[in-house]
Amino acid sequence: MVSQAVSGSAVTWPNTIKLTVTLVLLAAIFFIHRPWCRLLCPLGAIFGLFNRIAVFFLRFDPASCIDCGICHNKCTLALPPDKNPSATSCIRCLECTHCPTGALQPGSLIPSRKED
Repeated sequence: MVSQAVSGSAVTWPNTIKLTVTLVLLAAIFFIHRPWCRLLCPLGAIFGLFNRIAVFFLRFDPASCIDCGICHNKCTLALPPDKNPSATSCIRCLECTHCPTGALQPGSLIPSRKED
């Protein structure tokens, strides 16, 4: 549209579908946290499929959990990390690992080196 306006030719407005999608996403921003990422992002959907077999994952120790709810409050996507730490919609922001008892910890299939 900008190049059309600069060149002096008639400006062709986006069609109804484009305007509708844009307006719906703009409205969703006020009601849903990260609407594009949660609802429409194809890359997020592909990554989500691999959350169950990922090299980097979250470990949950139910014996350490005191049901304080901090992990629920810290989760930016409103997921229950203590119920399903490998949820397909989890983006691994690691905010839920700020648990006072250490019930949720990041884990990896790659062994870490321990210093002597």
